[in-house]
Amino acid sequence: MTLSMSFSIIREEPAPLAQQASSFLLSRLAITIAPLEAFRQWVLEEYPQQLDAFFSCQAHLEIIPRGLSKGNALVQLAQRLGIPIENTVAAGDAANDLSLLRAAGIGVAMCNGTDEAKAAADAVTCRDNNHDGMAEIIEKYLVHR
Repeated sequence: MTLSMSFSIIREEPAPLAQQASSFLLSRLAITIAPLEAFRQWVLEEYPQQLDAFFSCQAHLEIIPRGLSKGNALVQLAQRLGIPIENTVAAGDAANDLSLLRAAGIGVAMCNGTDEAKAAADAVTCRDNNHDGMAEIIEKYLVHR
């Protein structure tokens, strides 16, 4: 099955995206157009100072204002709640989770996650995200700690 989709590129500065994004909300645009990798490269070349672009899975490209990330959100949330960052645990499985895995006190990648996510993590689950991987993390790092 072939899916074709038209799209247009509006050439204007993405400043409104950054201005609208709150420090605790992640603004992101998930698009599924082909070829996504070429489009990702174009975004990074056109807006190297303004935007980040990465895959959350093979079919979803996320584009966010540079500087906003799950990792930054975790740090800010921990500060706001008075929780030392070293007392945080985060889970991830793909490129969109790398900053989160690196920022957390303990970053745990799902065993079925990307190699990049596993490399960024402090630990890797035995069970995948479809078979109680999160339960494994909760039991190991939160309940039995």
